[in-house]
Amino acid sequence: DDGAAPIVDDKRNVSGAVLVFRDASEKRELQSSLMHADRLVSVGLLAAGVAHEINNPLAAVAANVELATQALLEMRAGGEQSLYEEQLGEVLDQLRDAHAATRRIRNIVQDLKVFSRSEEDARGPIDVESVLESSLRMAHNEIRHRARVTRSYDATPLVEASESRLGQVFLNIIVNAAHALDEQRSGDNEIRVVTTTDDAGFALVEIRDTGSGMTPEVIGRLFQPFFTTKPVGVGTGLGLSLCRRIVTGLGGSIAIDSKLGEGTVVRVRLPPAPTDSTRPEAQRPRQVTPPRAKGRVLVIDDEELILRSWRRALAPSHEVVTLSSATQAFQRIRAGARFDVILCDLIMPQMTGMELYTRLVREVPEQASRIVFVTGGAFTTSARAFLDEVPNRRLEKPVQLDELRAVVQELVTTTAS
Repeated sequence: DDGAAPIVDDKRNVSGAVLVFRDASEKRELQSSLMHADRLVSVGLLAAGVAHEINNPLAAVAANVELATQALLEMRAGGEQSLYEEQLGEVLDQLRDAHAATRRIRNIVQDLKVFSRSEEDARGPIDVESVLESSLRMAHNEIRHRARVTRSYDATPLVEASESRLGQVFLNIIVNAAHALDEQRSGDNEIRVVTTTDDAGFALVEIRDTGSGMTPEVIGRLFQPFFTTKPVGVGTGLGLSLCRRIVTGLGGSIAIDSKLGEGTVVRVRLPPAPTDSTRPEAQRPRQVTPPRAKGRVLVIDDEELILRSWRRALAPSHEVVTLSSATQAFQRIRAGARFDVILCDLIMPQMTGMELYTRLVREVPEQASRIVFVTGGAFTTSARAFLDEVPNRRLEKPVQLDELRAVVQELVTTTAS
């Protein structure tokens, strides 16, 4: 309802009314598109830094695996026992370093998935500190040559929000703080991130920088769409405008205090999630014990390196069959082959994991229920909708081997019982 105008006759009696309605769906779609575009621009601006962050641990993985392989070949060639033990210790250190580097890559990829989601994300109880850390990792390459980051995290309540939208807010503020700092004074510059709970029980996040600050005139225009103090080609001018829209949509507020020569403080205040929300526990590798009996496991993936590594991981406890094609898998199962667990990549050429599941539901439904979908995170809208609809378990690449073994063991044990 955009307003109503009464129609009156000569005696001032209301005889009718003119009602004006406006369809707001197009406006909402435009606002959603602008938010997504700004998020992608932010990620795009950071793409070179993200590539750098991935390349560093990737280089460490490549170097350490190469060194370990070379050392093992030298050991196999023979040598004194004392030399063998010394080399073995070095190889173990190299492999531990390689494993630590892969965990860094996993974290970066997970952060990218959070910030690149295109659809309207459902709200849920979110840990503010976790989203802040993800945003700081994404912005690391923008910060590291400009300032040091300090943290002061006090306990805050969970907040009801979309992880990607809230991450978009923090990422915008953090990158703005970094860009406000003089690279020539990086040793003196600081970005300080503070969390606390205010007297009303709201989560309060402060992001402070020691930059040059802003005039009252600039502060007064910061939340206007398309206003920016950055050079042409850097940013959209939508960042803070959309940040305020996102935060106020969550029932919170965002405020900026700044003085020339004294830096800037951005305060984001968010209401707590409902009291029945529980804080998500940090994922821990599950303890693996040998299964009671060997299971029959099928691994389907178009990446040969994954097939080989998962076969090595599972073969000591299970009978493992590996196939690079879902079409081949479907033909084998339809011909009578049966498996206790089917680890299946979601997106593959020719036949996807989704298509394999649909065909098995029609022809061999008992085997469809055995599928555990393995995803690389590059979801299409249809793929995400599919995963939301099916009851099957899913794993995200890169999968920790402890988690892989635990899921397979659990399903094999369930099947055996």
